[in-house]
Amino acid sequence: MAKKKKSVKKNAVKKKSVRRAWTPADVRELKSLAKKKVGVAKISKMLKRTVGATAVKAHQLGVSLDTRGLTASVPGPLKRRGIFRLERFQSSLLALA
Repeated sequence: MAKKKKSVKKNAVKKKSVRRAWTPADVRELKSLAKKKVGVAKISKMLKRTVGATAVKAHQLGVSLDTRGLTASVPGPLKRRGIFRLERFQSSLLALA
């Protein structure tokens, strides 16, 4: 059996990154989504920017991208923590009464 050679272009052109300035609308959207505690990956997709660019801009603006502290509709592993344990315990007590 003959091995196939990988074809590599000698003069392959690297895709040049195009920098876009942050518009006031972009900044407003970033702040509102961060306030809703949306994750940085989702924010960056919505703004069509990289995760790094989004995180740097948030840091420059003094906006926290922390997603902790969610109380409504928390997915999977987070349900096992804190307030959810308390709510489960209280509901089990009410069921026994």
